[in-house]
Amino acid sequence: MSLATDIDTDYLIMDSVETVALIVKKHGEDDVQLDGVKALHTPLGKRDFAWAGSIGISPEDTVWNVWVDSFDNAVTLQPGYWLQQADGTNWIIMSCELATLSTRWRCVARKARVNQ
Repeated sequence: MSLATDIDTDYLIMDSVETVALIVKKHGEDDVQLDGVKALHTPLGKRDFAWAGSIGISPEDTVWNVWVDSFDNAVTLQPGYWLQQADGTNWIIMSCELATLSTRWRCVARKARVNQ
């Protein structure tokens, strides 16, 4: 058992992890919704603001940690995809990168405006 195997389901024991829907949006195609995705949102960090100009980060944005093990591994998260919380709040992914031995995606996201 490798370290990555040990931590790929950390969401099972962490507080504040939410079950969200990942909405895959591709130009010219129907949206695909993946339910049951495990994610944890946290405030932006110093490194996010260090390169904020490149994607226009604002203090209202947040970081979502999305566990790879909780959805179809064939899906590669990309800017423009959405996360939807249980209360219907939508977040648009602005940037993302694999983190923690490729066991989770670290995404900077912005709350979507109503009717967007």
